[in-house]
Amino acid sequence: YQQTDQYKQTKAAQEAHRLALRKMGDEQLYLHTAWKCTKDRARRDNIINEFDTFKQFWNLWVRQKQKHGYRCPYSGQQMTFIYWNFDSGFARPATNISVDQIVPRLGYTRAIGRRKSNVILCTWGANVAKNNLTPDVMRNILDVYDNGIKDLSMQPHELGPLKLRKQMIIDPASFIKEDV
Repeated sequence: YQQTDQYKQTKAAQEAHRLALRKMGDEQLYLHTAWKCTKDRARRDNIINEFDTFKQFWNLWVRQKQKHGYRCPYSGQQMTFIYWNFDSGFARPATNISVDQIVPRLGYTRAIGRRKSNVILCTWGANVAKNNLTPDVMRNILDVYDNGIKDLSMQPHELGPLKLRKQMIIDPASFIKEDV
């Protein structure tokens, strides 16, 4: 099998066009690359990926854009599509779109019937900050942030979401040195 010169020129022109779109921040091309990465990651980590076609993944993005626009649902920042790789010589843009599993390790599941999707598109910075936090841990953090620990004399079982063990509570009196 030998490729003709015309075929090689067409292929080279298509690749040049693809690279130009990447550098300009083409939305569809960027998301297609993100979709392929989710497929590879799911295969590598042995987790579910229900986005069999790019069209299904694109429809998720379209629905999210209708609700949030180009803003990150987590941080409210404007999301970008800047081409980046490890060899590019500059830091990864924290505002670039990233695919997040809302519940870590649950997989890339779609909304089917009444079931909610486990995938959201957010900024890379927000995704890294969230890392492997589950919704339960985030609720606990928000509870502490909103309410604090108001009464330090409470027993460990009364602290609600923190569920501290007795041995983890340090008695401030143990640090006071008495003169003998």
